Amino acid sequence: MAITRKKRRLSTSIRPSTLCHVDMTPFWFFSILVLVLIPSVGGATSFSGEVVSVVDGDTFDVEHEQVIERIRLHGIDAPEKGQEFSRRSRQFLETLTMKQRVTVEAKGHDKYARTIGDVFLPDGRNISNELVTAGLAWWYCRYSSDATLQQVQEDARAAKLGIWSDPAPIPPWVYRKFQRFQVPDLSDLACPRPTSHSHGAR
Repeated sequence: MAITRKKRRLSTSIRPSTLCHVDMTPFWFFSILVLVLIPSVGGATSFSGEVVSVVDGDTFDVEHEQVIERIRLHGIDAPEKGQEFSRRSRQFLETLTMKQRVTVEAKGHDKYARTIGDVFLPDGRNISNELVTAGLAWWYCRYSSDATLQQVQEDARAAKLGIWSDPAPIPPWVYRKFQRFQVPDLSDLACPRPTSHSHGAR
């Protein structure tokens, strides 16, 4: 009986009002921290850095805050190694950007952990636009709805510049399928509504 009475006293000693005195400071601190950080994680970021190396016609390395970050240009696809104009595309990008301080407007990352972004030269020119205008990269319409890229590609094609000097150029994404022994289909030659910024096919 003594044990029963002890249990009853313990149960009645806890009143609902005491539950209101729990220290909520850690909870509020965590909530505020989440609210502050979520927008910065979800939104696009912008940073500047010096181009230190060029990989190919649409990929290069930027040194930013003493870290080398690999950048994949958004909205375009340059000829692959083994394709005609691959070397010229890389040389053009190298001449345009090497040792230049560029501004990267990041849109996300692809499956290779490269930063996908629009990149601008010190004078404000968009590097993707420059490559497509010169006929040394394709507008990657599967991942971009940029009307400017579409227009400059049509102009380059009409002038038969670069890749458009070939009457039947093979898009890099189709070439990659051939390299993987895959069969291209009609969707590879059409321009569907852009699905993402990931450029995950490459």
